[in-house]
Amino acid sequence: MTTPQGIRDYLAQTVTKGGSDLHLTVGAPPAARVHGSLQALEEMSFDAGQVRELILGTMNETQRSKLEDDWELDYAIEVSGVGRFRGNVHFCRQNIEAVYRYIPAEIPELSTLGHYPILEEICHLQRGLVLITGVTGSGKTEVCIISAKDLRDSLRHHHYFGRPYRIFFSAQFLAH
Repeated sequence: MTTPQGIRDYLAQTVTKGGSDLHLTVGAPPAARVHGSLQALEEMSFDAGQVRELILGTMNETQRSKLEDDWELDYAIEVSGVGRFRGNVHFCRQNIEAVYRYIPAEIPELSTLGHYPILEEICHLQRGLVLITGVTGSGKTEVCIISAKDLRDSLRHHHYFGRPYRIFFSAQFLAH
C-alpha cells in the first residue's frame, strides 16, 4: 500500500482542479468537490488511522481537545501558496472525518456567481433585514462577502455577522 500524501498536497490539488471542498472519509479515497461532483484524488481508500493522522496533523492541542469534548470542530487553516480553508471535523461511526472548504483570496463580482440580477438590487437595499439561505455550496458565504464589499464601497461602513473563520479581510480592504 502506498503512503498517502500530506493534507496540504490534497488541499493544493483540490484548488488546482477548481474544487470547492476536500472530503476525507474512512473507507474512501480523498475527494475534491468540483462543480458539485466528488472526484477522487487517489486510487486507494483510506483507513481510519490514515484519515485521523491527516486531520489531527492540522490541529493544535486546544483544537484536538475541543474535538474530543464536542465531537465536532470548525476551524481555519492556511496553506502557504495555496490559500485559506474552513475545516469541519466530526465523528462519523466512531471515526474522524473532515471537509475543508476553500476560501478564495479574491472577492468575486456578484455577477460572476450566476445568481438572478434581483440579488444585486437586494444587496443595495438601505433598510430591512436580508437573510441569505440555501443548500451547501449555493454561494451563501460569497453573497455575504460581496454584499459587505459593496456596502463598504457605497456606504463607507458595514456590519458582517458570521463565523470569524469564514473570511479574512485585509487591512487594505477595510481601509476607508
